[in-house]
Amino acid sequence: MRFTKRLKRFFLHITLRPLLFLGPRIPKAFLPLIAKFTFLLAKPFLRKEYENLERNMEIVLKLPKSERAAFADACIKHQIICALETLNALHHSDNVRIDGLEKAEADMARLSQKDRGLIAVTAHCGSWEISGSIIARLSPYPAYALAKPAKQKFLTDFMTKLREKQKNMTVVWNNDPKLLRRLIAAIKEKATIGIVMDQRPNQPGEPDVQFFGQPTDFVAGPAKLALQYDTPIISIYCLRVGPFHYVCETKEISFDFKQTTSQELNQKLAADMENVIRRYPEQWTWNYKRWKLNGSTPTIYELNFKS
Repeated sequence: MRFTKRLKRFFLHITLRPLLFLGPRIPKAFLPLIAKFTFLLAKPFLRKEYENLERNMEIVLKLPKSERAAFADACIKHQIICALETLNALHHSDNVRIDGLEKAEADMARLSQKDRGLIAVTAHCGSWEISGSIIARLSPYPAYALAKPAKQKFLTDFMTKLREKQKNMTVVWNNDPKLLRRLIAAIKEKATIGIVMDQRPNQPGEPDVQFFGQPTDFVAGPAKLALQYDTPIISIYCLRVGPFHYVCETKEISFDFKQTTSQELNQKLAADMENVIRRYPEQWTWNYKRWKLNGSTPTIYELNFKS
């Protein structure tokens, strides 16, 4: 087991570093070929990811067994090509077509006029990094991205530089001991705070919501901040509809800050997120161990890496 982990870590280093460096420099026409090669090279090292996919497809998504292998491959392939396109697009914005930007700009401008800051939520669905760049570009006030450090330091450093290259964007880490104080200061500054909300919360005891029919512990901070300061919330998703072609979807998450409870608002956020994922299921990170699933647990699956 330790040898397998070391081998996987070594593979990540020898593949991720060149891709992070070359991604923005590879001509658009070659990216599909690079993505296909990367998938074939990576698949033997993704046993854990495929086990999580199998578990989530069976218990949560309830996919028939005959459809799971193709769906699992589609998820991993999307993550690879989307990552390569995102790296390229963030350096060369003219390379990507994004529909829906006019509505996104109008929605953000309207909600920002309330002068109580703006909380922009998204998920690991489509390209969340392009969503972050849109938030920074369209926010009429300073924008902050709440981020979680990667396990690999070089990846954290790279993503920090990439995010802060976007004009009007400052990264705030979720392990910052002064996090709450920084977020409150941002709201008082009328800033926009971008948050990816589908990760498991760091703190125990976060509220449960129904998410894909499963009780799911959910990050409570955004809802609590919104209710305390009457800060509007907008969801924003950048979803892939073709090569270098994305659609930006925005929606105001309405609530009454005097009447709505934190639990009710979290459930609204979860329902909105689930609606997007159900329409673009292969674009969400199903290989993430998101749920504490009860009942029967699938065994370690023998994966056919030749498929």
